[in-house]
Amino acid sequence: MIVKKKCYANREHIIREQKLAQLYTTNAININSYNLSENDKIIVMYSKDNGIIRCVAKGVKKPKSKLGGRMDLLINNNLVLSKGKNLDVVSQAEVINGFKNIRLDFTRLGLAIYCAELVGIFGVENDPNSEHIYKLMLDTLDKIDKTSGKSNLLPIVFDFQLELMDITGYKLALDNCSCCGKPYKSGDFRFSISSGGVICNHCAGFNSMSAEKTEQIIKVLKKHSGEENLSMQEFCFDTMKDYISYHSGRKIKTHAFLNII
Repeated sequence: MIVKKKCYANREHIIREQKLAQLYTTNAININSYNLSENDKIIVMYSKDNGIIRCVAKGVKKPKSKLGGRMDLLINNNLVLSKGKNLDVVSQAEVINGFKNIRLDFTRLGLAIYCAELVGIFGVENDPNSEHIYKLMLDTLDKIDKTSGKSNLLPIVFDFQLELMDITGYKLALDNCSCCGKPYKSGDFRFSISSGGVICNHCAGFNSMSAEKTEQIIKVLKKHSGEENLSMQEFCFDTMKDYISYHSGRKIKTHAFLNII
């Protein structure tokens, strides 16, 4: 009997060790979610250490769930996750920042969700840029949460657009023609979304901006001060929005939401 008890104790110890080995921790921001079953959801997060992760939040739809609001969109959590065969499982979640003010304002919310969607599109699993993108997203949400007024919010998201494109390999070509490499010269270049930046008059096609509009946006792109009037801010933001949409190759769902804020 003593031998049997010792065997059972060893087996239980091994099982505990195996379970502990399957656990890992990370900080992550919830960027999307899908219904999985009557009580469970799949939560898409962008994590500091692993980029995009998709996890099952079991029982999260139950009224007395311990996870509850911690799995809501745009919540930054410290997580304990358990590795699964197909999807990892959320074991514990502790809120780091809930960005409460974002949910109190329609403009803040729309712009924050737009940023989350872009991270979901351009971020990848085991992302080598995970720490950089996570920090960018975190800082942007924090600024949106502490800022009010469209004229103050647009420059924040415009900067987010530019930096995300830089990090993910879609940096705008502003110093040379993106086709022939000719050095940029004021008045002789056009801005082209499809070409990925400025393009000289010789290479320019029908889908490039006028010289006047090009001058305006190049000035802002090269030295963005956040002091432009609202009309100019909206023009620059919409230009980057179209640029990102074109190069993502996907329909960005939040565009319809942004058009009414």
